[in-house]
Amino acid sequence: MSNQTFNTSLSINLETLSSKNSPDVLTLKIANRFIHSQYDPLKSAEQQAADISKKLVEKKITHLILIGQGLGYLSDALAMGPFNLIIYEPFNEIFERGLSQRPPNSFTDFKSLFSHLEELQDNSWKPYVLTHPGYDSFTRFDLHFITKYIKRTFFPPSKDEWLFLPIQRNLDNLPHLIENPGLENLENKFKGETAIIVGAGPSLKSAIPALKKRKGGVLLSAIQAAPLLSEHNIEIDFITVADPADFSVFFSKVKKSFKGLFLEASCHPLSFNQFKDKTYVYNIKGDCFHQRLWDFSKKFEITFPLATVSEVQTVIAHSMGIEKFIHIGCDYSWGQDRYSYRPKGFDNAIIPPNRAPFDVLNVHNEIVHTNAGYYHGYRCMNYFFQQDMLKKATHLLFGEGLNFFQANHLDSESLEKLLFSLAPCSQVPKNERNKKKETYNFTCDLLEEVQRIPLKDRNEIHQTLDDHGSLSILPAKEFLSLAKDSFQQLKKMR
Repeated sequence: MSNQTFNTSLSINLETLSSKNSPDVLTLKIANRFIHSQYDPLKSAEQQAADISKKLVEKKITHLILIGQGLGYLSDALAMGPFNLIIYEPFNEIFERGLSQRPPNSFTDFKSLFSHLEELQDNSWKPYVLTHPGYDSFTRFDLHFITKYIKRTFFPPSKDEWLFLPIQRNLDNLPHLIENPGLENLENKFKGETAIIVGAGPSLKSAIPALKKRKGGVLLSAIQAAPLLSEHNIEIDFITVADPADFSVFFSKVKKSFKGLFLEASCHPLSFNQFKDKTYVYNIKGDCFHQRLWDFSKKFEITFPLATVSEVQTVIAHSMGIEKFIHIGCDYSWGQDRYSYRPKGFDNAIIPPNRAPFDVLNVHNEIVHTNAGYYHGYRCMNYFFQQDMLKKATHLLFGEGLNFFQANHLDSESLEKLLFSLAPCSQVPKNERNKKKETYNFTCDLLEEVQRIPLKDRNEIHQTLDDHGSLSILPAKEFLSLAKDSFQQLKKMR
């Protein structure tokens, strides 16, 4: 059989080839990576399906959500198993080009998949999410996103699970989470404004001349992009940090005239010490220790997992009442130099490059690089556009990377004219640090409750929860000791 090459709407290369042992049986490459066995894809898929089915039967799984259809070898074999099979295929061109027959209960976007799951679930269902082995480098964040959605929608954590994930950062940040106001203080305070969402993608450098002529709007900058803006005397309204790394070097390069600093609850403690009079806290809902505190205090939180700060800033800006967005430097990809304007002295080892980069075509039909995290963020942004919260919003994109499905693309001239035409933004409400005694009392009670959980139960709870990446998970005894110290400190503060 002759090889065929296609270019998808997601600008990624699909290529079918004859397998080496069976020329009549095709295998598939996505972005130059084999999805199936090069030698005998049918036999390999049957073996994989047998191993998977055995494990799922032992777990009494009723529904399997498989991420990745490919040419259908694995899904066809799994369809024979004693469970309901649901397919999420992120590359819809596989179906559109006829590379694979579209099976029943298959979906190519998050919205349709989640709607289907909501129709299915009942008290007896037990779902399991699995990534096709060939799709791991493309969809590992999709696995996290779908798993978190199912867990939070249908299987919320027990009180003890929320109470105890032994991460030291949660204890270190408790005073900051109690004292700093939440982003709910800014909710709907900027209706009618235009948000300028600035990420640290390569296209930001090209936008600097236009940003210098900005007259208004609300500019939200990722901390990674803020030093470059400050270097060119571009006024920043709000800086957003969504990463647990230490960004002290970045803060040292930022001019102090910005109006507010948005910090996620698990940010580095040093970030909370930078600009105390400008700090607002938010939380990305999870299983961490401070989740119970967040539920009690009713501060602003994002209820679904996100991949990059670009989505975080978009969701925050929408909560502020904004429905018109200009996205700059939100490329979800990079060319030759991924960190061309990172401040000197910042250790790359702190935020290592995401593994497994692969090539895609950008909006200019040029080859650029991306990875699973950015590619998932790109798909998340498209998912948000389909939701009620952002469906009516207007999105304009200036970038050199991946184009959002529903965003109109701006060139340099149109971006400059638009930024020059914007009216000055509203006044920011005064930041008032939270001194509520009841929040202190609740947190002290929480710390006491942690200490009452038997050590054995702590370890069992710990084993059931997800890995939290760069946040260090402590042994139960060590966490318990730190919890006692935090309890004493909070009692003094109270």
